[in-house]
Amino acid sequence: MKYLNFLKKASLINQNQKLLDHGSISFKNLQSFSAILENEELIIFCVLLNWAVDDLEDQEIYCQLGVNSFSTLVAALINHPDCMAYVVDSFYEKNNSSNYEDLVNNLDNLNLTEQVFLFDQDAEEFLLELKTVDFENKIGVFVYDWKKDYRSVLYSLLLIKSFLSDQSLIIIEGVNHPSVQQAIADFLTVNSEFLIEKEFLSQPDQSIPVGNGRVILSRDINRNISLESSVIFNYRQHQIIERISQIEQLEDLLETIYQEAVKLHQEYNFNQAESQYKTFLNWNQNHVESWINLSKLYYQTENYQQSLQTSFQVIEIDSERFEGYYNLGQCLEKLNQISQAIAA
Repeated sequence: MKYLNFLKKASLINQNQKLLDHGSISFKNLQSFSAILENEELIIFCVLLNWAVDDLEDQEIYCQLGVNSFSTLVAALINHPDCMAYVVDSFYEKNNSSNYEDLVNNLDNLNLTEQVFLFDQDAEEFLLELKTVDFENKIGVFVYDWKKDYRSVLYSLLLIKSFLSDQSLIIIEGVNHPSVQQAIADFLTVNSEFLIEKEFLSQPDQSIPVGNGRVILSRDINRNISLESSVIFNYRQHQIIERISQIEQLEDLLETIYQEAVKLHQEYNFNQAESQYKTFLNWNQNHVESWINLSKLYYQTENYQQSLQTSFQVIEIDSERFEGYYNLGQCLEKLNQISQAIAA
């Protein structure tokens, strides 16, 4: 991507009226922009995003994780008929099937359907699958508008890095969230080819929400400079660092609880073991070994109905685990459901 050309144009940010006039002309006939045209900051951001796509090289694409605002996608693609876009969001998982249908209809109405590859799946799953396919294109502009927790932001940035062009832009939505800021700080600390180019930090009294703030990062693999400590410090969030530390402590505590449950179980101290298993599963609901052990415990105490239900839970979490079906068959046999036991 010709990001230096974009940055030169973006220097017009101090000439707001020119950007506003440009945005009003570019987006005035788009119904989805009717509210945005009332907000100067949003117009400026949409113009800059549109300019960023202007400067994509041949074979470079636009990629967006999360579609919380249809206007972002339109701003990127409008007047760029040759730009191909990868757009990812788990619409149906989030019970947003109507949003998916609206997005498809809007793309069709704007004649953008042929340009957009729309993926209805978890963003992390998409990025992991992308590593397994022969992905020939490079991403010149990447927009992150997905989850705002620390892990999701940092993990997405780390995964997308290998698919970015040598010179490219990353735009991150939701930068007002402390967890997003800390993820950006940690990412920048270990990736010296990235720089913060522009920030849009929302103010709490704004009448029209602007996505809880945005930040634009540039990437240049020929760049190898250390960011000033003040830049990283401004994004560091001590409460997030403390929470991460607390999570690590919680993981240690949960491992202790699980080991105590196993030990109590082995000593036939069933009531206390059950209590410890339940405490552990309250925090780690998909820990299949705990469900298997709890199913065995219920079977040992002749609580076959509970053991049956717990076996179903094992199968739901991991349908390939033999223990789930074995325990299920044993319980059905004890409940005199012989034919079902044989089937299990």
